[in-house]
Amino acid sequence: MGMMSSQGIMEQAIPMSPAILPTTEPSSRFSLTGSPLGPVGLASESLGWLRSHGITAGVTPTIAGLLMLGVCLIGFLAANGSHRLFQHFRYLTHNQSHDGNKIDLNAYGLAATCRIPSIGDNLSGITYCAQSKTLYAVTNGPSRVYQLDLDGHCLREIPLVGFHDVEGISYLGGQRFAVIEEQRHIVNVVRIDGQTTVIDRSAVIIALQADMKKQDNKGFEGVAYDASKRCLYVVNEKRPRQLMAIEGLVHQGHPLRIRMEPDLMPGGWYMTDLAGLHFDASTRNLLLVSHESRWVSEVSPEGKRISFLNLEKGSAGLQETVDQPEGITMDEAGNIYIVSEPNRFYRFSRTGDTIRANQALQASVGINATPTAPTRP
Repeated sequence: MGMMSSQGIMEQAIPMSPAILPTTEPSSRFSLTGSPLGPVGLASESLGWLRSHGITAGVTPTIAGLLMLGVCLIGFLAANGSHRLFQHFRYLTHNQSHDGNKIDLNAYGLAATCRIPSIGDNLSGITYCAQSKTLYAVTNGPSRVYQLDLDGHCLREIPLVGFHDVEGISYLGGQRFAVIEEQRHIVNVVRIDGQTTVIDRSAVIIALQADMKKQDNKGFEGVAYDASKRCLYVVNEKRPRQLMAIEGLVHQGHPLRIRMEPDLMPGGWYMTDLAGLHFDASTRNLLLVSHESRWVSEVSPEGKRISFLNLEKGSAGLQETVDQPEGITMDEAGNIYIVSEPNRFYRFSRTGDTIRANQALQASVGINATPTAPTRP
C-alpha cells in the first residue's frame, strides 16, 4: 500500500475522485453580461427550473423570475467579496441551533496584535504546544519554523531543509509536529525538541503524499490534530475546497484510513476557501478560517455552524481588517491565535479573566521575549 523512499520516508498515494469531493465553483463560472433572455424568457427559464425541483405551487412566471434574480444577486455578492449587505446575510443565517458545548466565537474580542519583525513575509500557519506553553509558526518561503511566546515574540528560528511551500503546522504531542507542504500535497511528521536547530527532510519520521496532480486545486493549507482519536484533519484550499480526516499516520501500527468530511465544511456562502483550522479537544469542535472571506466558523462534529468570528475592521475590536488570515490555534486558557501574511499576529480572548489566565500561563514557564520584540501598530 505504501512505498519506502530512498530516505526512509513512507509515502502513500491517495487517488481522490472529483465525483465525491465538495467543490466551490470559481467566480468565472458566473456571468451577468450579455444574457439573451429578456424578462419573460428569464421568468420562463426560472419556472422550468422550479418545476424540475417540485417547487411550483402558487408560483407564477413573474414570481419565479424575481426569485431567481434574488438568487443571482446573492451569488454575485458571494463571488465579489464581503460587502456589508452580504455580511448581514451571513450574520443572520450562519449560526444553527446547537445544545452541546461550544467555544462561542461571538463572545471573543481582540486582546493583542503585532507584527513579528523576525519574519519578513509569508507567515502561513500556527499551532500551540501544550508541553512548552509556546506557539510554533511556519513560513512558506523560505521554509522555516518559528517558536513564539504567547504575545508573538520570536524565541527561535528553525530552518526546514528540503521542504517546499510549507503552509501549516500542528502539535501532535511529545516532541512531534505535523508539517504540510501545499503544492506537493505532503503531510510530514517531524520531531522538534529544545535543542533542534535545523530540520532536514531526511529526518522526517513519516510522510503521506496525496495524488492530486490531475485536479485544479490550490493544495494543502492547514492541519489540526485530534489526540483522543489520533486523527489528523487537513484542509485543501479550493478547487476542490475540502476537508479530509487521516487516521493511522501519527501512530503506526493502526490501519491507515483516509476519509472526506464534506459535512464539516460551511457552505460557500460563508467561506469561499479554507486557509487553516484548529481542533478543540474540550468541545470537539473545529475552527475553520477563510482567507478570502476573512471569517472563522466554529463547526460541531455533526456539521452544525455554531458561531463565527468576522475578521473585518470594526468587528471583534479590530481597528483594521485581517487581510490574509492563514493559520489559527487555541491554548488551554481559551485564547485564539491567528496569523496572517506577511507577518501579522493576533490574539483574541473572551473576557478579562481569559486575558489574566493567559498572563499567568506565560509566567508559569518564565518566558522572556528575547532576542526580538514585536513592533506594535
